[in-house]
Amino acid sequence: MKRKGDLTINDETGTTTLAKGEQTTREDSDSQKDTDKDKDKKKKKKGAAAAPAAAEGGVFNSPIAVGIGGAVILGGAVWVLAQGGENPASPTK
Repeated sequence: MKRKGDLTINDETGTTTLAKGEQTTREDSDSQKDTDKDKDKKKKKKGAAAAPAAAEGGVFNSPIAVGIGGAVILGGAVWVLAQGGENPASPTK
């Protein structure tokens, strides 16, 4: 009697029904072994892609870029602090 969760397997040896939770194994036939050999040949024919060369570091990791970035930040801070005109950031006087 077939129940929900049963598995029916059809192959060259016949039809088998496995109950839910039941396990089985199978032996490889000669035709199956030939197919596996063909797959191995195909895998061997594929060339593995070469890994890209490792980079030495990012563009922003160089001392020149760090110096330029620091100068821009420092210059911006000085400019903001130098703008101390009559209009303060706080609305109260």
